[in-house]
Parts: sequence; structure tokens; C-alpha cells
Amino acid sequence: MRSWWLAITLCACGDVNNAGPAIPDSYAPDAPVELGCSEGESECSGTCANLMTDDLHCGSCNNHCSPLQGCLDGNCVDKASRCTSIRLWDPQAKDGLYFNPNLGVPVYCDFTNGRTYEDFRVGQYNVVQSGYNIARASDFAGPQFADAFIKFFNYYKGIRGNQTFSVGNCCVAAGVNSFLRLGANYMFLGSSVTAGNCVFNYAVNALYTLSRTQATGYMDTLPDDFFVVYPVTETAGCMDNNNPAIFFKRRNSLN
Repeated sequence: MRSWWLAITLCACGDVNNAGPAIPDSYAPDAPVELGCSEGESECSGTCANLMTDDLHCGSCNNHCSPLQGCLDGNCVDKASRCTSIRLWDPQAKDGLYFNPNLGVPVYCDFTNGRTYEDFRVGQYNVVQSGYNIARASDFAGPQFADAFIKFFNYYKGIRGNQTFSVGNCCVAAGVNSFLRLGANYMFLGSSVTAGNCVFNYAVNALYTLSRTQATGYMDTLPDDFFVVYPVTETAGCMDNNNPAIFFKRRNSLN
């Protein structure tokens, strides 16, 4: 009877050395998740980036271009500070007025002739305007010059003064005893669109409107075909007395 009790006791106790499945001592993290960037992209700080075009990862991860630049072929390039930059961004860019973000001013890119127009101003015709050339009828005969003048004129709603001066006669001069005509009439500058007479006193940065005859009023906006409808010529006949003239600043390059 005693031997049976011992056997039952041993069976009830079971295997005291079998503690069941092992419990891990610490948490094992999951394997990192692959971003799966597309072809041509690289993993940069947890995001996929094209190092050739990404402004925040240009050429290499975390290489940021400035606000005035963009990433082009892995290099930070000025967006529109030069006409050459504009053509880099858009090889099909056409002649026209563009905005220079570095200087905060417009610039006209003449891609056709490889020139850059920076400004048009009014000054006394017989006083040197540093960095500027006086505008002749032969200049206006060039389509890009005429378009550049119109685009600048319309942008500012007139043409700005380059110096303070007074004149004795207000026909727009192109040289000694040579004056600009618009069609059959002399060119005049006014102080507003309602000006009854041309201007005899000029000031730096003041805006001046344009008239082909004082009787027809003054304009602060010109249609694109203005110089086609009213071609510019030169002639004598108006009194030469310290007259105003149109001056332009142009670089013979796109840089």
C-alpha cells in the first residue's frame, strides 16, 4: 500500500526542472524599414531626395541652396540674377523682361543678340550719363531694343529721371540739332497722363510719360506694336536748348 502512494506522489509532482519556454531578458527591436527610394534618388535624413534637383539636398545630403538659388545638375545656381542663369533653367526662354531677385529690379534679356538691358532713363542730352548711351532712331529700329524700352516703360509706368535738370525746349533729342519723331510728330515727355504740356524741369527717379504730340495726351503704358505703328526717326527743326534725351544701359553679354 505504501509503494502505491509513493508512485502517485511522484507522478503528481512531474518534472520540476521543466520551467517552460524561456522569457527574453530584453526587447529586441525590429529591423530598420527600407525607404525604397526610386531610381535616381538617395536616402537623406529619412527622406528620398534627388541630389541633382533637390534644393535641400543639392549634390549631397543636407546641402541647402539659398532662397535665391535652385539645384540644377547637383549645383546651387542663381535662379534669375543673370540672363545666362535664366537660360540654364529654361533653354527655351525667349527675349523679354525678367526679374532679378538679387537686386530687386527687372532686366531685359535679349537672347537673340546676346545682350542685357538693365535700365532706361531721361537725362539732359548734352551731359554725360555715366554707364548709359543716348538713344538714337537707329536703336529703336531694332526689334529687341524697341521691345526692351516698351517693357521697362510699362513696368514703371513711365521712364525715370536720371538727374535733376531744366530745359529750354522739351523735344526729345538724340544729338546736336537732332530730335526723335514718332511717325510725323516730335516725341515729348510729360509729368502725367493728363499733362497738358511737356516737362521743362526734371528730377532724379521722377516718372515721365510719353506723347507723340502734346495734343493727343500722354501715355504711361505702350502697346507692344507702338514703334511699328509709329516708327522712330530723327530730324532737325526743333530748338536745341539743353533738351531731354532717352538714355539706356546695356551690356553686350548675357552675364
